[in-house]
Amino acid sequence: MKSNRSAYFIAGKTWIALDQREKYIASENYSHICFNVPKGHYKHFFNKLKESSLKEWQENQTEGDSIYVLDDSGNKLEIHFSTLKERIKYGKKHFGSNVEWYI
Repeated sequence: MKSNRSAYFIAGKTWIALDQREKYIASENYSHICFNVPKGHYKHFFNKLKESSLKEWQENQTEGDSIYVLDDSGNKLEIHFSTLKERIKYGKKHFGSNVEWYI
């Protein structure tokens, strides 16, 4: 899909989401790496991250389960469970009419 602020690509088995959020200024950019974990493993990762000293940098605002943390070097990471199919279903309902879907 593509819109005036985002695009999704599939490269092999990797789902790449590019998203330009207007509410973030350069010092607070939204750029991060997301790891999509299988449904059966998400709670384990979530609980381990909650028990750790890693700081959360954002609350989840999308469909699916996510936790957003900063690693020890300050890199923004997201641990997420959803599927591309679920994201597309959500997007077609919530992203508005200014989106071109290719799936």
